[in-house]
Amino acid sequence: MQKVKIIRLKNLAGDLRERNKSAKKANQQGDSKNSKRLQRCNPKSRKRRKIQRAKQKLIDRSKRRIRDLRHKATTKAIDFCQENKVSKVFIGNPDGVRKKNTGRKHNQRLAGWEYGKDIEYLTYKSKQAGIKPIQII
Repeated sequence: MQKVKIIRLKNLAGDLRERNKSAKKANQQGDSKNSKRLQRCNPKSRKRRKIQRAKQKLIDRSKRRIRDLRHKATTKAIDFCQENKVSKVFIGNPDGVRKKNTGRKHNQRLAGWEYGKDIEYLTYKSKQAGIKPIQII
């Protein structure tokens, strides 16, 4: 009989969440400044286009940071599995966790969680590492 080791990736998720929060916070601060400046401009002015470009640049930077953090967290998880010689990874659907009422702040945090991308990254990286991914619905 094989030993089954259940690994909760709580530490990895916490690390990702903290970094993600700072990336999103920086994006929101820059976005609010640019939004205020946009309101004062004429609709077709050069200044407005310049501010819109700056705003888009901030948004794109934030998206790249978040994507990078997702990749780092999933890579960390797969590396951990390889170190512990895991042959199968069970990937669950956290929909039940999202629907549970756990307070306003926590609900807001979970509402913005794009877990589909996390599942996708874990699946392809585990296949690449020779670990069989099994999705639980």
